[in-house]
Amino acid sequence: MKKFVKYIIKNVQQIVYILLLSIFLAFLIFPALTRLDFIKYFPINPATDTLIAITALVLFLLILTWKKFQKLWQRYKNTYDLEGSPFIYIDYMVLFISFSALLIILFQAEYISIPNISLKFKAFASINFIFIISWFLSSFYWKREKKEQLISNKDKYSLHDEPIQFLEQDLLGREKFIEDLQKGIKSLPFDDSFVFGLYGNW
Repeated sequence: MKKFVKYIIKNVQQIVYILLLSIFLAFLIFPALTRLDFIKYFPINPATDTLIAITALVLFLLILTWKKFQKLWQRYKNTYDLEGSPFIYIDYMVLFISFSALLIILFQAEYISIPNISLKFKAFASINFIFIISWFLSSFYWKREKKEQLISNKDKYSLHDEPIQFLEQDLLGREKFIEDLQKGIKSLPFDDSFVFGLYGNW
């Protein structure tokens, strides 16, 4: 909890920026969107074909992004565990969505009170909500299958200066970081020799 409080205090300026953007969305953009006829009347009398198509699209996107989200979550946890971890774009997104939803519920309730929501729309919203929650929870708790390697414990966890040969030897979970670093180095547009350095609280 102490670390979380320090994290918030250190990044209070970014949090204020996000709050201001959320106010802009909640008090200008959201009311303008709710005045559009399509959005206003869609929950009352939606076309069945449209609901089925949107549900299929949501399911497709969730399946497509499941593994990527797992890796992203692992990277986020590794970054947050560092001393003095930076405020990254996931934090921005979560705070922006949270602040915006809270402001809309508190101050723009008249725009979200839609009477006579159809049974079709309720079923559609419930199914999509179950899909999203299942995707979210499985991304957090599903453990990737580990390939069995015939390595003795001595070889697997021995500390030496030689590079590791198996993912099981990656005790700090830096696989994704190394992959990104390698891609970054390969994509550098320099013809001449160059020097780069790694700096961090390792």
